[in-house]
Amino acid sequence: MGLSTLAFLSFVVTLCLTPLHIRVFSSLGKIGLDRHKKDRPAVPEMGGIAIFLGILSSYAYIAFTDGSGLWTYVIASLSIVFIVGIVDDIFAIRQRTKLSLLLLSAIPLLFYSGGSIDLTLFVIGYGVLYAVLAIIGLAASSNLTNILEGFNGESIGLGVISTGFLLLDAQLLGNETMKWILLPVFASLLAFLVYNKYPARVFPGDTGTLLIGGAIGISVIVGGNVILGIVVLVPQIMEFILKSKVGFKGVSYGPTKVDEYGYLTPPPYSSVANFLTSRFRLKEYSLVLLLWSIGALFGFLSLIITIFIL
Repeated sequence: MGLSTLAFLSFVVTLCLTPLHIRVFSSLGKIGLDRHKKDRPAVPEMGGIAIFLGILSSYAYIAFTDGSGLWTYVIASLSIVFIVGIVDDIFAIRQRTKLSLLLLSAIPLLFYSGGSIDLTLFVIGYGVLYAVLAIIGLAASSNLTNILEGFNGESIGLGVISTGFLLLDAQLLGNETMKWILLPVFASLLAFLVYNKYPARVFPGDTGTLLIGGAIGISVIVGGNVILGIVVLVPQIMEFILKSKVGFKGVSYGPTKVDEYGYLTPPPYSSVANFLTSRFRLKEYSLVLLLWSIGALFGFLSLIITIFIL
């Protein structure tokens, strides 16, 4: 089965499972309020389950047909990220606890002894330092994509953009490992975006948002080109820096307010979205398009780095 077929499989699985997820979770009352609309509609949560199953459908096939054993570790690692997301969605665990649990996600990758981490200026071979960077890096990347979320299509669209540009980078570099890891992720996110774009019919939950950074982290750790993962995640890194100023307790300031025309007024704390909405008169879908554009800008930067530096 070729790459395009695997991508199609992931896309179709997620595309078909998401409406089922919407019906089941709506009937179970597993819903959240869409706070950035005047009528605050109820929207089913934890849609990341459909994303994970779409990705898993392709990864499982590769694992059964590939003799390297790498895919068993990739599946195990991403599964840990997925489980942490489920736990967080159900129990709303503290940020510190979640990050601690995510440190476990890279452990399966350490059994793959063929890895190295290319930081452009120097390469870190498999060993103790590789293990430390892999554990911290994967936990960080997973948590980063969970932080920049809250508006319809925001994190999923940025995930599509980030993985899409990383796929182009991998194609230019001839990095087959990154391509095989990322293409099913890109396809599943794209399928989920059909239902998560404005106006959202389902939310990904931490179950979905953690998966994006987890998959990106796994791909660049195993594929070796960590610098590219850092570049495409710059918007999320900016969000982390801004929200750290209030100790990630922005919820205590209250939600973004929406006027009768749908324009957003941000609460008084720092974040990427709040920075934009405090300077421009934006509705939700306009804000998300602007955030996607910022993500695409750093995606293009990763291409420039790939072409002229790597």
